[in-house]
Amino acid sequence: MNVTDTGESSPFEISAALTVMVPIALAFFLVIGGVGNLVVIVAVIKSKDLRTVKNIFTITFMGLSFLAVCYGFPVQLLIDIFVIRSQPGCVLLGSTLVTLSIQYTMILLFVTIERYVKICLPFRAHAIFTPRNVTLAVIGILIYGFLIGSGMGGLFWIGKGDVWMSERRCNLLFMIPSGRFIQLVMAHWLLPLPAMVIIYIRIFFVVRRHIRVIADLTPTTVASTISSSDPFNRRPEDVASDQAPNNPSMINPHRRFLKEARSAFVLFLVVITYVICWLPFILFVSIGVLSDQTASAETFVIAHCFVYSTGIVTPYLYGFGNKEFRDKMISLLSSIREILRGAKP
Repeated sequence: MNVTDTGESSPFEISAALTVMVPIALAFFLVIGGVGNLVVIVAVIKSKDLRTVKNIFTITFMGLSFLAVCYGFPVQLLIDIFVIRSQPGCVLLGSTLVTLSIQYTMILLFVTIERYVKICLPFRAHAIFTPRNVTLAVIGILIYGFLIGSGMGGLFWIGKGDVWMSERRCNLLFMIPSGRFIQLVMAHWLLPLPAMVIIYIRIFFVVRRHIRVIADLTPTTVASTISSSDPFNRRPEDVASDQAPNNPSMINPHRRFLKEARSAFVLFLVVITYVICWLPFILFVSIGVLSDQTASAETFVIAHCFVYSTGIVTPYLYGFGNKEFRDKMISLLSSIREILRGAKP
């Protein structure tokens, strides 16, 4: 690793500013992102209320996010500043990053589908998303991501030992010598994004229609319906006030629906954040910047900082945006603070 000076330039040199920026970015991602994802994971494990079928996806998603921040980002920085530039290191480490990104994106897509079924097809949700089905889906996604990211990509290097020990910038073209397979990897990154946006547009219209239907059921209408069968001929308002609290079937379905809708809205913010963070990377790939061997290391570092920042934003957005998670996370953080205080001399 060479730092730029007044001498001859090197193909693997980095600027002095980057030598300062990289450690700061690394520390920020490890501390903020690592702690955030770990707190959400521990909250799910420790709380019985959070150990639901839906949160099997959630804990897998946060686990992949934790690996992306604490393993993927450091490795990516080593690649971007040319510490990793030989072919074996590029394939072995770079392919694990592709695997993580595909698994992360596919899990996010499946969580989105789960929200859609829960809200738009509520009577089928429990039959579709059983613990067994969800567990098999998660295992299938993890295996599939591994095959695409690591297993199949390495097959293209069989019989090409002449370039195995060469050195150059580690990017997808150096990692996988097949344009068609690179397009397949890119499709796994990009195609789920519009699919998730379309699903949330559909969820928005369903929620809006539900809220309008509930709004049409005014208290007077409900009270009149109840009093029609009242043998004591009491006032509708008195009957409604007496019976409504004791009739959960009148309230709970709507409350459950709104709870699912709020959860979907938080997840929608996660998806939008994901799209925004990936936008610079997608733009650079589209115009060919990240495949240019003359592109500066700063360009790669900045683009990848945006990509991996999803791992920082997601746990705080999803955790503190959900009341159940927020309460458990605050309680857990308070416990950690008390432990740290007690450890001081």
